[in-house]
Amino acid sequence: ELLRSLLVGWPVDKMVERAPRLLTCSHVTLTARLVALTTELPKTLDVGQLVARCPAVLLMKTAKVVARFAALSEALPALDENDVGCVACSNATLMTTSDTTLAAKAARLSLLAPELLDPERYSPVSMARFLAAGAARHDRLEYLTTLDGRAARVWPSSRALTATDPEWNAAFPGYRAWWDERSFWSLR
Repeated sequence: ELLRSLLVGWPVDKMVERAPRLLTCSHVTLTARLVALTTELPKTLDVGQLVARCPAVLLMKTAKVVARFAALSEALPALDENDVGCVACSNATLMTTSDTTLAAKAARLSLLAPELLDPERYSPVSMARFLAAGAARHDRLEYLTTLDGRAARVWPSSRALTATDPEWNAAFPGYRAWWDERSFWSLR
């Protein structure tokens, strides 16, 4: 009930499902964190939407959330503050990803498929999905670079990241053997 009184209009039940530790926070703590997030994050960021989609930010120290937003801004230098806010809200789990991981993912995308981080080609929502994709999805982009140019034309980078595993494996039956060999040699 305390959460409902503080977070009027927000999906409190879903938030508690995603971050059950919210139930252990005091009224004072939650209120202070909400106020701090609202005042310390850029005004263009919809803090309510961010918290609703990623309630774990209420469990983090405000300074860490602010630093994470700054890291996200650094990882996406072509975006303005408003668009970075859209990225954070559209895939708020990026706000709980370490700064190092965010930087590494952005660097890998910039190397393998720089068009995915181009605001002229993709929306902030799409960029968030590309950046949040796991390493196995990013490995698909690396695999495409080993094939002839025809495969890349048929399978643009965005499709490689968003295709289901069965769809991807059916289109590229050699991928699994390539990935297994790559994994084997990286362990040595």
